[in-house]
Amino acid sequence: QERDYDTSLFDGRVVRLNVEDHNPPRLDQIISFVEQCAEFLSEDPQHIVAVHCKGGKGRTGVAVCAWLIYSTFSSSAEDAMEFFALKRTGNRAKAVQGVSGVSQRRYLHYIEKVFASGGYNHTKRVLRSIRMITCPSTGQGGSCRPWFIIEENGIQVYSSPEHGQVETMNKNDNFKDFHLPKMAGSME
Repeated sequence: QERDYDTSLFDGRVVRLNVEDHNPPRLDQIISFVEQCAEFLSEDPQHIVAVHCKGGKGRTGVAVCAWLIYSTFSSSAEDAMEFFALKRTGNRAKAVQGVSGVSQRRYLHYIEKVFASGGYNHTKRVLRSIRMITCPSTGQGGSCRPWFIIEENGIQVYSSPEHGQVETMNKNDNFKDFHLPKMAGSME
């Protein structure tokens, strides 16, 4: 559970990103965050931005690294993550601790590409299918019956079992496509 505090201590200049622990934020959240940081920091050279989450590593690291990439302080996602990890722990820790979640690290590489290509395109995307490549070894005779759910903003918007989409994939299948009803938005 995240802790709450009196935002008047910061003259109400508080931005909350509601992000589940161990997950990256939605793209629109991080774009809004870095744009608000840029605006706030440009208002006065004395302004600073403080970022935190419960643990101070994953979600905080993603936000800080996104800013480092956006502001061009860091030349790459890897550079930003290394800088954050070193500044976060300094010489106090035996091992440097930074953004370690696989999805969070992958997300920062994606952010790097978005910023390098000129920014975020706000057009809606339509998810028509999910392709699974190779059948995982499940010990069930070389086949599996994968299923999945899709969430948007923490709310389930699709469940393959509920839509009769639990199909068998065989070990010799190169891929399996799972066709979906039309959906649009920023999904995890």
